[in-house]
Amino acid sequence: MANGYIQAARLRTLFLALCGPLAAAALATAELETLFDWKIFALHTITALSLQIISNYANDLGDFLKGTDSNAGRSDRALASGSLSVNQIRRAIYFLVVVALASGVMLLVQSFAVINTRFILFLLLGLAAIGAAIKYTVGKSAYGYKALGDLAVFIFFGLVAVSGGYYLYTHTITLHSILLSICFGTLAMAVLNINNIRDIHSDTLSNKTTLANKWGKHKAINYQRFLVFIAWLSTVAALLLKQSEIYGEAKPDFNQMAMIPIVFLPFLILFVNHLKKLKEAEKADEYNKQLKTVSLLSFALAAYWLVLANLLF
Repeated sequence: MANGYIQAARLRTLFLALCGPLAAAALATAELETLFDWKIFALHTITALSLQIISNYANDLGDFLKGTDSNAGRSDRALASGSLSVNQIRRAIYFLVVVALASGVMLLVQSFAVINTRFILFLLLGLAAIGAAIKYTVGKSAYGYKALGDLAVFIFFGLVAVSGGYYLYTHTITLHSILLSICFGTLAMAVLNINNIRDIHSDTLSNKTTLANKWGKHKAINYQRFLVFIAWLSTVAALLLKQSEIYGEAKPDFNQMAMIPIVFLPFLILFVNHLKKLKEAEKADEYNKQLKTVSLLSFALAAYWLVLANLLF
């Protein structure tokens, strides 16, 4: 049974959930050491991981009940393979909702100390995140079946996770926090897009509408190119902006600023290689490998930002 819960949790996607807490912590570290709070980081991480696993469990449940997994011939899902029952995965979702709520409330208490307007707004945002995690594939109005998954992923993995997380440390929103939100939001969309390209045929059979099966593989891969290049450009722009703030009145020479993209050049090379492999992919295992690749690259980029924040600022 334990293997079924691990299988349904989809461990490779959990690296993506860690990007928001890491990026938010990196930006807080880059401001002032006094702004970084390990309790906020730990609680943000627990909440993000809980939400991701809720989403994965709910996705397993929703696709199973709608027959999407059977149309795809999936044996790698906990319900489709018989590793878990519907009641077992429902109970697991209920338990994780309690965990996410508890860690989320403690996170807000740690950040705001008192119940005020901002506390309530973030609490409502947290409840919306739980609802979004469940309603992606569960229920008649599941938005993942209406090509709205990309938008939700951008909002919750990008804007909420990064800018929202940064706000919990600093009680402010900055342009560089928005730029990093764009970076990690689009990378999360890229992971979803790989999943949807892989499932174009089975999703069509199940009346599940995604951008990939609306556009076809060729346009979906062009969309993937757009997403990864926007992610790379936005992370470069965030560092350029942060460096300019550090220099203040003593503006750096152009050649000093022009060197900054080189800091992220390895990621650009790896993203370009990913796009080549994705274009060549035909089998589910090949798509899954690229899904794992982009998840790990996103995690590595977020961790890299945390290193840069400690080295440069």
